[in-house]
Amino acid sequence: MRPLKINLLFLFLATTLCFNCSDDDDDMGLGNSSDFPQLIVGSWRFASGTTDGNPTMVQDQCELQFTFSFAADGNFTTTSFSGPNCATSTQGSGTYSISGNVLTLNTTQGSGQAEITGLNSSTLSVRYEDDNGSTIVENYNKI
Repeated sequence: MRPLKINLLFLFLATTLCFNCSDDDDDMGLGNSSDFPQLIVGSWRFASGTTDGNPTMVQDQCELQFTFSFAADGNFTTTSFSGPNCATSTQGSGTYSISGNVLTLNTTQGSGQAEITGLNSSTLSVRYEDDNGSTIVENYNKI
């Protein structure tokens, strides 16, 4: 299965994603949900992921360059790379909001949600179900 970091924007935008929320932020081990709106601001690069508990296979090094950038004003951008030497970049953008531990992304193509399972000054982890019912976990490092 292709890593969802490249397809994450499309999955978030193409379908409303289901997720499994936890009310106990202390179980996350990373951050407190009341701090999430401040902690998410910045740029995040894909680090690892799982699909139904199995490691997501990276198909090429360009996929490891995928980034989300969240601005304090509620806007976000994505950048994915492809081609020789990962020289070609594709941009996406929209708005985001955080309520508790739920991250919502909105673009002109649609919206989607994911559960923030961990967020601190250096690590972002999200969990959601894709349109096939698979549980996706993605981990990002702040850059």
